[in-house]
Amino acid sequence: MKKAKKRKIYWKLLRFIFFLFLIFFIAFFLAGGTTLFAPRTWQHVGDFLPKLDSQPPAIQQLDDPVRISTADRISRFIFLKRAVESRTNREGYVKLRDIPDSLQQAIVAVEDNRFYSHHGFDTEGIIRATLVNLQYGQIEEGASTITQQLVKNLFLSHEQSFGRKAEELLLALDMEANYSKMRSWSSI
Repeated sequence: MKKAKKRKIYWKLLRFIFFLFLIFFIAFFLAGGTTLFAPRTWQHVGDFLPKLDSQPPAIQQLDDPVRISTADRISRFIFLKRAVESRTNREGYVKLRDIPDSLQQAIVAVEDNRFYSHHGFDTEGIIRATLVNLQYGQIEEGASTITQQLVKNLFLSHEQSFGRKAEELLLALDMEANYSKMRSWSSI
């Protein structure tokens, strides 16, 4: 009799604790707790870490690519802005406002005409490229967006593997979440 009573009290207590956790998580998310998981929330934490050594972008590295540890890959994903700053030399780049609008429009039209409507990867482009490549039986066409090309040229090698493509996709999504796509012209 005592065991049954203890078990009943135990289950009531367990249900009560579960109910409290459920209420807490609902209140947490309704109060804006999801911003804790937003990529921009954690980018400035990397400012407290030691500064990364400046390296040339991956496209400019002529020798064999350096092996990157899993911890470095995760750090690059979490602190993307920090990784981008270590790979770019801002002195050698032209500012966006100094590039004529017609050239900007031409690059977007040729390289990635849905640049402003996707978030790092273009599903339609992937399907189109897959169908073309299946039709020819070899890789004839790519499906990389401008963001994916940027990520590949900054961080990744040019090997054609599913692992590199998956890392490129994740970094492109992270890049889109942390940087804006500025339009400097009024109509497209």
